[in-house]
Amino acid sequence: MHFEIRKVMLALLVMSGAVVIVMQGCSVTRLKRDSLKLQALQKEADRTQKDLERARKVSLRHEFDAQSLRTEAGRLREELKSVRQELTQARQGQATVSSSRGAPGDSGTRASQPARKEPLIHLIPEVLARLQPHSIDPSTLIHSTCIVDGVWLQNNLDRDDVAAGPDWEPSRPVPLSSQEAEWKARQEIRRLFRDGEQWVVHTASLHDVSDSRKWYYSIGFRSPDQKAHFSVYVSMSGAIGTTTLGRNIHEEISGGASASGK
Repeated sequence: MHFEIRKVMLALLVMSGAVVIVMQGCSVTRLKRDSLKLQALQKEADRTQKDLERARKVSLRHEFDAQSLRTEAGRLREELKSVRQELTQARQGQATVSSSRGAPGDSGTRASQPARKEPLIHLIPEVLARLQPHSIDPSTLIHSTCIVDGVWLQNNLDRDDVAAGPDWEPSRPVPLSSQEAEWKARQEIRRLFRDGEQWVVHTASLHDVSDSRKWYYSIGFRSPDQKAHFSVYVSMSGAIGTTTLGRNIHEEISGGASASGK
């Protein structure tokens, strides 16, 4: 009797062990299956992360391009406005010269009035006297032209200064921050204008050079009376554009009119 009981107990133990082994095998299989699923999910998450990073880079580039286009459009509108003002002044000057000549009969009795010059409200006279005249320089990468106190001013950025700057992509931290670029550009504004400390920034944008990873800043300033504006270029190397005298449309028109009158 005792022997039979022992056999039954031994059989039960064997069966219990077999059940445990089977359950452990099932657990291992399930764990392996779950591990494979997790690995697949991780790979999918990595691919999604890479896609998001690429989309973010493209979005940043489009944002920079759109901002550059908006700034360039604003600068062109300002330059067009300045050109229109200068053309109006040129026509008024021609009318004044024509009226000062008088009728043919008394041409020798009336002296021509000297051309009126605008007072220098912003420009520092000593600095203006030292500015070099405008010239076509092949080393100049880009320039901006504005009128201040009736004087055409031009800021010129040299190709070598841009090339000396580090390469940059919009997805990376910018080598020269906008605050640093503004500070450098304001040095030129202070040098040119007696109230340069009060000029405010109204545009600031980054521009890339075609077929390269070289970039530069365009910092636009506006005078306190809102009547004058001037843009200064700053390369990623920290070089500031050189300011010279720009071309004077009034003189070109007047000179052309005099030549045609002869």
